[in-house]
Amino acid sequence: MELTVQERLVALAVLRDVPPRLTTMRIIHDLQDELGFPDAEKKALEFSHPDDGSVQWNRAADVGKNIEVGDEALSLFMEAFKELDEAEPSRLTMEHHPLYESLLKEQGRATAPVKLAAV
Repeated sequence: MELTVQERLVALAVLRDVPPRLTTMRIIHDLQDELGFPDAEKKALEFSHPDDGSVQWNRAADVGKNIEVGDEALSLFMEAFKELDEAEPSRLTMEHHPLYESLLKEQGRATAPVKLAAV
């Protein structure tokens, strides 16, 4: 699944809220490694961290990255989106939308049925 820098940052934030279980710790760890940004990529993207705590990068250098998301990982993401949506008040923002759409497209290619969050 091809993800932009923005989608990868959002995915990392979503994963941060997923409670690890013995059966999911390896999946979460592997996803975090794959979604993360090695030093060479950070340099190529010209990452910076202004005083406001945000992350900025050269959007023209964002060529996307192919991330392998298996059925179990996809289920973890969708469950996390469901929990964000059901929180009072909802913790979803418009920044989540592109990642959610990418996950829905990936779900269409999944080999096993995946429970989708109604967002």
